[in-house]
Amino acid sequence: MIKPINGMLLVKEIERGEEKTQGGLILSATLEKYGPKKGTIITVGSPETNHFTGGFIPMTDYSEGDVILYPDHTGQEIKDNNETYLLINYKHIMAKVIE
Repeated sequence: MIKPINGMLLVKEIERGEEKTQGGLILSATLEKYGPKKGTIITVGSPETNHFTGGFIPMTDYSEGDVILYPDHTGQEIKDNNETYLLINYKHIMAKVIE
């Protein structure tokens, strides 16, 4: 397992398949190619160090299992046990999805 450090989050992207409108039109996943992506936080890393005070910046806004939105082309893709994940800095998170 991968344990992120220094303000990083391990995220599993939520793949979007084809969606159908009420009128029966099929929307291809390529329409969602650009714009924010959606993912689930797998692991929250250790806090980032505040270089001015020497203390830590708490990451209390994020928990394992949270669904988040983040910009396209953000983070570093990594593989572990045949699963693909993203390592994303917490500063790049745009929003949490509340359902």
